[in-house]
Amino acid sequence: MILEPTTDQALIKEVISDPGIWDRMAEDGVDKEGFWPSVDDNTSWLLCIDDGDICGIILAHIETGCSISIHPYLKREHRRKGRDMMTALFKRFIEHTPAVFVKLNAVVPDCYKSTQNFAKRVGFKEEGISRCSYRKDGEVFDRRFYGITRKEIEARL
Repeated sequence: MILEPTTDQALIKEVISDPGIWDRMAEDGVDKEGFWPSVDDNTSWLLCIDDGDICGIILAHIETGCSISIHPYLKREHRRKGRDMMTALFKRFIEHTPAVFVKLNAVVPDCYKSTQNFAKRVGFKEEGISRCSYRKDGEVFDRRFYGITRKEIEARL
């Protein structure tokens, strides 16, 4: 799997609009038609490409002077490639991200238990909870914060 940066907002929107991604990404009340992805100096979009096919996308956003928030998504039919996607992301982080950034963070709503378990399997540690902070399908869920440090990533590669 390779990760290819893109700033093509129409392509980003097309990938995100895939039902397998949109359904997991969008909180209640977010309008798919009105959604337009941000592209700026603090935001990167990485297309996940496997065998020439776009199988997912990762949003990476500079959160602080030392941490980056990530939001990885795979199309439903490619979810078995999650470990490959994260390995590619970890390699890219080590090889292409300035050393000043020492941490990747991810936030996962409680309605996605399998994603929480996956985050732990690839090395993220649970670091906190934001109570009652995500609405999906009319229900309110907590969100869990996960993080992995550069040193922890290096030890995994």
